[in-house]
Amino acid sequence: LAALAEQWQGAAQGLRSFICVFGEVGVGAGIFVDGELFRGAHGFGGEFGHMIVDRDGAPCACGSLGCLETFVGQEAIARRAGIPVGTGGRMRSVTEELVRRAGAGDSRTLRSLDEAGQFLGIGLAAAVNLFDVDAVVLGGCFGPLSPWLEAAVRAALDERVLSAAWSRCEVRSSQLGESAAVRGGAALT
Repeated sequence: LAALAEQWQGAAQGLRSFICVFGEVGVGAGIFVDGELFRGAHGFGGEFGHMIVDRDGAPCACGSLGCLETFVGQEAIARRAGIPVGTGGRMRSVTEELVRRAGAGDSRTLRSLDEAGQFLGIGLAAAVNLFDVDAVVLGGCFGPLSPWLEAAVRAALDERVLSAAWSRCEVRSSQLGESAAVRGGAALT
């Protein structure tokens, strides 16, 4: 729904092929290919956070090991930054705290965001190579954190996307923020 909203009235207006990656507790993606939302054969298209990036990595809530979500999910970023994340906590306040600490130059937070940006870029590069899209949109918690994520994401895309030398994939920040999914739902009615 967030990707639909970004295409309808946000950062992806005018794009026919893009990936909108949305981070919060989990990490998902809306993928548009030739103007159509990719849903997959069983409706699970876009489970971006469960792309395996470390076969011996940390356990994921899905039961697998080394999922991208264990590196770039909001809770993973916060834990590496030293921000306690308890059950039932408001994720918006976690993002606000990450932004506050990053803006203040907290070295632990900046390292956590750089690592997240690198892994997010690796995952996005794989997806861009697979779907050959024109742009990626950073949404959910990635939107407010994009000032600290974008350089690492851009570097990974430039290094790992096969077509980068002649057709650079754009990196855009969400224009709709947390309301993107709600607006996408409205677009369906």
